[in-house]
Amino acid sequence: MRPVVPIALAAVSVMTLVFAACTGGGSWEPDPIPAPTPTQTAAPPRDCEELGGVCRQDACDYRQGPCQGSVTVCQSTPRTRECGDGNAALPYDGPRCCVPAAFDDVGWMKLSFDPECGLSFAHGSAQLPAPVQWEPCSDELRARWPECSFIRVDWAPGEGPYAGRTMDEAQAASFDKQQRTTRLVVSRVTGPAVYRMIVRVADGKVEAALRETRPSCSLSHGDVRAYSSLFTVTRREGEKIVKTGALLVPREYMPYPGDTSDGVEPVHYLGNNGFFTTPTNVITSHEHVDGGRVPVRQTLPVQGALSNVVFRGDVVFFAGRDPERAKIEIFSSGGVRDFLAFGDDLTSGAADFGTDGRDMVWAEASGRTGAGEPWSSIDIFTAAYTKMPELIGPTIRKRRLRSETSFGGAPFIVGCEHAAHTVGTSGVRLVRLADGQSWLLFSPSSEPGTSWQITSPLAVTCDEVLVRLRRGDEHQVARIPFSSLGPGEAAD
Repeated sequence: MRPVVPIALAAVSVMTLVFAACTGGGSWEPDPIPAPTPTQTAAPPRDCEELGGVCRQDACDYRQGPCQGSVTVCQSTPRTRECGDGNAALPYDGPRCCVPAAFDDVGWMKLSFDPECGLSFAHGSAQLPAPVQWEPCSDELRARWPECSFIRVDWAPGEGPYAGRTMDEAQAASFDKQQRTTRLVVSRVTGPAVYRMIVRVADGKVEAALRETRPSCSLSHGDVRAYSSLFTVTRREGEKIVKTGALLVPREYMPYPGDTSDGVEPVHYLGNNGFFTTPTNVITSHEHVDGGRVPVRQTLPVQGALSNVVFRGDVVFFAGRDPERAKIEIFSSGGVRDFLAFGDDLTSGAADFGTDGRDMVWAEASGRTGAGEPWSSIDIFTAAYTKMPELIGPTIRKRRLRSETSFGGAPFIVGCEHAAHTVGTSGVRLVRLADGQSWLLFSPSSEPGTSWQITSPLAVTCDEVLVRLRRGDEHQVARIPFSSLGPGEAAD
């Protein structure tokens, strides 16, 4: 890893992250912010760095409200101060707030999440870790897929509580067809820290990085899109969860609005204009008020943790909550309703729904004798994307692609007219939507700990599939080009 050293505060290159300490807890209404007094506005501005802070846009405590017009002061925790003329060159013409800055032992800026947390982020390009390097996979994997590559581990392993580890399981990846770019959330473990990095796959460039130094406070359940990434922040005391949050990178920190007293860890799903949180089942988006940004929260009329969630735009797809009926439900402007369902017919079901906003892919099963009994037939289906279930069939024709052996495991990962999902306990099926041609990606050895095991897909691009690998307690990410897959299996 590239050496990281502290830099002078005056040389800070500000990353547009906004952080606010918040315990969450129930719904809230922004407290009114009094109009600025003549004393506030008449005082000569001072440079933010002279005040010992960093000037950042929209750096408000969201419990108190947005920055007010041209007044660059927020009511936040800790209290912010005016930004001076020295910050006028920042490429942002809205309100700015001077946020007190604190740094960790390697010069990264601390996250204002919890004083007991050892979390920080790289706040300038010079602090970002070195690019991720790709190298040929192990011999056993290349014997099956000759062009397979995975991440080169060229850093020292973890120490102390992280001893013996080099990588955590990759949290997420996404492919943007318009940009032809794949991004990956990967975790490098070295020395006394874990580095959660947003990586551009093609050249390995690290676009953003966060650092955690205490296992009791971690960043998990990562999600990534073209312009931002999302983490769930969790602090524990022993096994008890005492505080959680949602962290948007590289835009802002948003407090998690749910109560954590029941010890339930939330899961956040990133969308194009916000994020969805379960088990509170809230969509958080934004609106601009008086030149600032405040969150707008919409609560789904459903209770409890949702599974197999897919969040696209303002639409949430999720597995049905009735244990006797295998179905897909949807939340949209029309409320919650069935999306792929079979009414009172318990012998048929739908599961594993996934979409990239262009194509939808799912599994349908039939032939069981009752709830909880095995299915006699499973098939993969696809259709053009819609959020109106009544159009599937009469207007948007669904197509059967091929048979399947796995049902109800995890959503399909969809991209560039292909889809992939986990099959069984260790393997991935990739299917081509045009004709149902498919490839089963299984590990060369079934002995855990002796060889790399393919566990689940991360992303599907127009040229390759990215999968998670595991060997005992070791983790890796493999890129397998379509050109290495061989002829595959024709649709049946």
